[in-house]
Amino acid sequence: MVMLQWASSIGDVRSLRTLTEHNSVRLSLLAQPVNTVRNVYGLSRVHWAALYGHTGTVKYLVNECGLAANPRENNMGLAPLHFAANNGHIGTVDALVRECGALVNLKDRQGTTALHWASGGGRLITMAKLVTEYGADVDARDTAGMPVYS
Repeated sequence: MVMLQWASSIGDVRSLRTLTEHNSVRLSLLAQPVNTVRNVYGLSRVHWAALYGHTGTVKYLVNECGLAANPRENNMGLAPLHFAANNGHIGTVDALVRECGALVNLKDRQGTTALHWASGGGRLITMAKLVTEYGADVDARDTAGMPVYS
């Protein structure tokens, strides 16, 4: 599991390909297939790749390995798009939405969208793309009623 997270977080598609194609890495206790491996917080390899802006890795994991573009089975209900937007990884945001089927207005458990996360990270260019190119809801509010622009 650590090897998969590490390879995803540094964008090492070659190692990921080797590990997944040979199906050599298993979560020992539950014997889960490699495409369901998550860390203690519930983050998948797609989350790790998006967090660090490894666009090619995100596309490989979603389009070739079949991992979900919108997994939210983690502590906060965050999708990879939230991570990419918060860190201003525009190329990764673009790939997630255009090529991987990420949902732009998907909310986490606090009701925040990728636009909220981009705003919180001060990522103005990412915010502009989310709104103008992908149709992000500028009027979205979180569970506390806070708007994106607060």
